[in-house]
Formats: sequence, C-alpha cells, structure tokens
Amino acid sequence: FRRVPLIPGRTYQFAFRHRRGQVTSAFSETRTVTTPSLPTTPAPTAATSSTLAVSTTSAGTIAPATGVLNIGVPFEDANAVNYEVVIQRYDPVTQEPVNYRTVTGLVFSDFPYNISGVPEGFYRSITFSVSQSGDRQPTGSGLYQVGTPEYSQPVTPDTLPSVSVSDDNVVTIRPPSLFGAEPQSFTSWEIQWRPVGSTDWQTATIPTSSSSYTLPGQQQGGTYKTRVRAVSPSGNSAYSWPLQYRLPNLATPPPSLPQPAWPSPAVTNVQSQSAELRLPATTVTGSVYDVFNIVDQVPQFVGSFPATSSVTSRRVPLIPGRTYQLAFRHRRGQVTSTFSDTRTVTTPPLSTTPPLPAPGEFRTTGDGAQLTARWQVNPASRTVDVTLSSSLSNGYVAFGVSETPGMPNSDIIVGFVDSNGNGQVQDRYADG
Repeated sequence: FRRVPLIPGRTYQFAFRHRRGQVTSAFSETRTVTTPSLPTTPAPTAATSSTLAVSTTSAGTIAPATGVLNIGVPFEDANAVNYEVVIQRYDPVTQEPVNYRTVTGLVFSDFPYNISGVPEGFYRSITFSVSQSGDRQPTGSGLYQVGTPEYSQPVTPDTLPSVSVSDDNVVTIRPPSLFGAEPQSFTSWEIQWRPVGSTDWQTATIPTSSSSYTLPGQQQGGTYKTRVRAVSPSGNSAYSWPLQYRLPNLATPPPSLPQPAWPSPAVTNVQSQSAELRLPATTVTGSVYDVFNIVDQVPQFVGSFPATSSVTSRRVPLIPGRTYQLAFRHRRGQVTSTFSDTRTVTTPPLSTTPPLPAPGEFRTTGDGAQLTARWQVNPASRTVDVTLSSSLSNGYVAFGVSETPGMPNSDIIVGFVDSNGNGQVQDRYADG
C-alpha cells in the first residue's frame, strides 16, 4: 500500500500503469475517490508527540487559538531520517504567506499530525523529508481554513509544482492547481526560477492552457529553485513553496538527432551461436550501442554494449542455422542515432557429431605448486580420458567442460583429499 496526498473536498478518478524504462503497460480501470472536506471549526486536540522541537515566528497580532491543523500523511521517502513540517499563515495585508510555525524531528509514523492552538485564518503546510546529510525535499502539502476569517479566502497554489529533469538536462515544470479560485478567474501562470545562492528570479508567463514549460538556461551540475503563482485581472495569487532541484553533470553532450548512419558493422568469427561485431569509437561517455536484427523493416533487439573511445569487438549471441540482418544504433539516455546499414550474417547449424579434440598435455605453476593435465582420445568410443596431477598434498584440483569458452553453464569436476586421507571426486555445475 502507498499513501497518496490528496486535496480535501475533491473527487478523483485514479488509474495506474506499470513502467520499466520507456516500456509501459496499458492503464488500469479507474477508481472514483472523493475526499471529505476539512471542518471549518475543528475541536482542539493534543499533538501526538510532546518531545518534538517546535518554534514559532510571530506574524503580526495573533488572535486567540480557535482550531487545530491536521497535517496529512506525506509521500514516504526511503532516504529520510526524519520529517519537518513548515506552517505558513496568509497575511491579508501583504497578501503573502508568512511563517507561522515549524515542527522538526517527526518520523513517518507520526502522521497524520495535529497542531493545536491555531488562530483563525487561512494556512498552508509543506512537509519535507530530511536525509542524513541534511538535504530537504518536499513530500507533501496542504491548505487549511480555521474558523471564519473576516478577510476573503486567498487564491493560493494548493500543491507543489512538478519538476522533471531529463537525461540530457531538459528541465520541465508543470504548474500546480489552485485553492480558492475557479479556472476561469485567472488567465496565466507566472513561473520563476533562480540558482541557489542567487536572489535574482527569472520569470516566464505561460497561458493556463499550457500544461508544462521548459526552463531555459539551465547549467549542468547547477542547483535551482522554482516557484509558481496564478495571475488574474483582479490580482495574483501567492507563490507556491519554492521547489529545489539539481541538474547532473554531463561530461559531453549526447549525440544529436538526426545523425548520419554508420556503415554496416564488420562481422568476424561467425559461429553457430555467436558472431563478433566491430563497433566504432566514440567520445560520448556513458553511451551504448544497441544491436538489432532487422526483420521485415522491424528492429528486433539483440543486445546492448558499452560504447568506448576505441574500436571494439563485441560478441553477439545468435541462434544456430539462421540468417540475420544486423544493424546498430548509438544511444545515450533517451537520445538515439539513426540505424547503421545492415549486415547479413548466417550462422552454421550445430554439428550432430562434434569433432574430437586432439590428445595433449597442459602444465602450469603457481604458489609453489605444479599442475599437469593430460588427455587421451578414444575414437572408437568417442570418449576422452583426462588425468590431473598436482605437486600439493592439500587443496583441490578441478577442470571444467563447456560448450562455450566461458565458465557459465559448464560442468566442473573437483578432486581433493579429505581429512581422513581419502580421495574425493565431485561433479559440480557453474551457473555464473
């Protein structure tokens, strides 16, 4: 179960889908959920913990306490060591939110969390998760009305804006919804952003019909804050809580699109179950080559290989007795080049009577020991006799039998002398 923060007094149509990378399932059926409205005059209740640190910042004259704020359950952050709740009160004079109270040291099980003794007015809360290093990330928000204030209800963003950063550092912001206003009462969104440490906000205005905006001038490795407010002929709303985000460092830019196709890959050492492809060098770090078999102009994925600064050979697993049209493309994140030309490759079928090895001997030394392996071939019975000998009286000797040059999926024969001086032989299997 995952708890989703919602807005009081609204009806939602929930659906979900499954995603891994860029591959997504269809949407599930929808489920209608209606949240109850917050009471306008809630009865005061005690806080759930008496050991939490609470600090109060005066915001003008404080009226007698008339209610309680119920802080809902935020998104759970696996990296959080505790949570912090910041309460702001709407100031009717400045028409801006001012800090009212900050609660620190909360744990996830403390939510929902009540703050009692709250004066009449309009409030909003922002819940932050706090990591071991002290980083704070917003994980929930809410708007509240206590009592019946004499001044009118403010137009305020009731959720946090959504910020996403793509693999190539394109920053997109999606405005929040509004509390206290119908959509037709405001005409546009005002979006602001600035680097952390700077006091100069940059501003852009987008129409309410726009669901997102791409922020310009974002620098690699930079940390920024952004906020949003609604604009209407009768006045502007308060700004949403500033949301902080950081852009990763990209050593080199990803390949641009479209990119001219490479020649078809050079293919060598074609075997029944694999072939070697020579892939070109690149200066784009962190990128890969995706290899495909093109069937009726439809690419079928074969494998991915890290791209390097030098020409490299990569062995591609294939199926015996088939003809392939192999091509590759360059990819970094979600940015891909066009396909290379294709190369036709036909793998030979597996032999039903594999050739017998020639008799031979292998010697090796190490750590003061000498190991000798000898094998004799019996053509009539199509068997091979293997003899292993070692100059050590302890430890073990072993050899493996595999259909490929690698160790995975091979049979291994292990011989050793146990503590009673008896020889032991075991047949084992390697799966990795």
